[in-house]
Amino acid sequence: MSESVNVARLREATLDDAEFMGELVEMFLTDVADQLVSLERAIASADWPSTSRTAHRLRGASSNVGAEELARLCSDLEHRSAEAGAVEISAGAGIREEFERVTSALQDCVLQAKSEGR
Repeated sequence: MSESVNVARLREATLDDAEFMGELVEMFLTDVADQLVSLERAIASADWPSTSRTAHRLRGASSNVGAEELARLCSDLEHRSAEAGAVEISAGAGIREEFERVTSALQDCVLQAKSEGR
């Protein structure tokens, strides 16, 4: 379906239940959108401890829904920000771009699961 989401991981996490999948995806998208704002602020202000903590939270949330590339980008940012300044401002933009792809892929997964009557 999408390279942005490991559909098998998402189905496993939601016990292949379309309703639960929809709820999890909705919570993920809302939470991550808020966290991205915090991440972008932390990067812009060179607040590396906050950048690292937020990237860590985003990595975990992304892994839970099968957004493996987003999790990888967040993990990379988490480790680079822990090195106090080894972060390029564009790192936040790359994560936001992947989040947009993940959003679309997750919404497609939910629609497909519901149409299959899972």
